[in-house]
Amino acid sequence: MRYKNQLNVARDISRYNENTKRLKRVRKVYRLPDHYDVSTTTTTMYDWAVVVEAYRRERIKPLIRRCASDA
Repeated sequence: MRYKNQLNVARDISRYNENTKRLKRVRKVYRLPDHYDVSTTTTTMYDWAVVVEAYRRERIKPLIRRCASDA
């Protein structure tokens, strides 16, 4: 998949009396390195910034054992 590690950040620009949600793109699409898990992304909005956080993936490497050598 080409876009598996990308996210798009937008902020809500709708007015309080509107029923529809209007979003404005804050930044372009970011490409995250493979060691971040996109499913754990959280977005926090402030008056001065939009903070996007993503947690690292847990790498579970299989235990590699040496084979028994019969000499």
